[in-house]
Amino acid sequence: MIIFRFYAIKAIFQSIESAMQGRITMRDEFLKSHSPYRCRDLTLSRLGTQEELYIDYFQDFTPSWHLQSIESGDARVALAQIAKTYKTVSSEALQVLTRLVPLDLVADKEVTTFNLFNRGIPINIKDKEYSFQDFDSVNKLDLLPWEKGGISWSMDSDPNGRFKKIFTDGSKLNGRVGSGIVYLGEARDIIWKLEIRLNDEASVFIAEAVAIQMAVEKVGPTKEKIVIFPSSKSVLTALESNKNHSEVIMKLRKILLANPQIKLNWVRGHIGIYGNELADLSAKNATTKEEVDIKVKIRKSWIKNQLKLTMLQEWQARWMSSPNSRFLYGIFPEVNTKRCHGDFLINQILTTHGCFPVHQHRIFGKSPYCECGRDQGTVPHYVYGCQIYREVRQKYFPKNFFQLGILELILNTRAKIGLKIIIQDVLTKSMAGVASSS
Repeated sequence: MIIFRFYAIKAIFQSIESAMQGRITMRDEFLKSHSPYRCRDLTLSRLGTQEELYIDYFQDFTPSWHLQSIESGDARVALAQIAKTYKTVSSEALQVLTRLVPLDLVADKEVTTFNLFNRGIPINIKDKEYSFQDFDSVNKLDLLPWEKGGISWSMDSDPNGRFKKIFTDGSKLNGRVGSGIVYLGEARDIIWKLEIRLNDEASVFIAEAVAIQMAVEKVGPTKEKIVIFPSSKSVLTALESNKNHSEVIMKLRKILLANPQIKLNWVRGHIGIYGNELADLSAKNATTKEEVDIKVKIRKSWIKNQLKLTMLQEWQARWMSSPNSRFLYGIFPEVNTKRCHGDFLINQILTTHGCFPVHQHRIFGKSPYCECGRDQGTVPHYVYGCQIYREVRQKYFPKNFFQLGILELILNTRAKIGLKIIIQDVLTKSMAGVASSS
């Protein structure tokens, strides 16, 4: 997949290089012929960086149909090599078999991401507009050295001990996010508790961090030692590391550094600890509130996941409406990016393109009938009905193979061996026929 993506992207940039070179040359000549001060003002505002020029070209001069035509050309050859299929297989089928998203959809996603984070162009997701300011962004160069230090935490304190303690938790239910905080006294009595609903774009990680932050702010400046028991080890690890520069984590670090009397102690969640169960319930209750209490900055990973989801939905819509490869659609009705199917023999079954007489008849005008003389040489005939391969089916297929679909047989280890034996024999006979006719 990585090799294909490299050559596919290379093909795209080779196709636009000649058109881009003139614009880049004009920009460079302008920079050479004007004063540095004038160039400084114009470079970003009017001339643009080389990366921006390429993005401009994608948007203005490279519509999706052009990227689709690229994919049906050189990139399509690479797809066929990955899937080990015949050249007659459609581009849609090759994309599904290789689990590679169409290039024009990938390019649209990258352009949208670049425009949002580098140019500040808002985007719409589910009828809601998001701008650059909505996202978590911390400039590492603006951080002072002591603001980059980590916060230590432990696992030593007894969560059931007779001392004042705070339990925090985060939850996400039905698309809503909530933080829960419970402050217990020495006798395990509830001194106070907070149920805070966050904006729906927040993650459980952020909800856990906000819970700790709100707990510290609620306690306020005090000389009394207080232990906070978060159930999120990932938040504690982020606080300890000096590499995590999330805005929420950085703010929480500052608050904890200003309150050294407050200690953090990790507690495993959902093992029956009284305070943790109360905090978990409070977090769940917070998700049922109608109004959002705190709106936090959104992590960039959220928007990238949303754009990826949109990209996959568009790919799915194309696959559903395509008139091509309907046999494969019956086997793989849903697209995904998890597994590449690259078996030469099995993919002939999945695509119906290859050694089968009906395909040979369509391409070369040969007889469409199987040599058994009982039916046309289709995939279902060879898999379920051809008497020539009855012994193969008896040896390798399960007894109820008539009740199983083709995909179920492919996923069955022994049945897959039988299928490959059948297709290999049909292919050998087909090649022998070609040799004898020539």
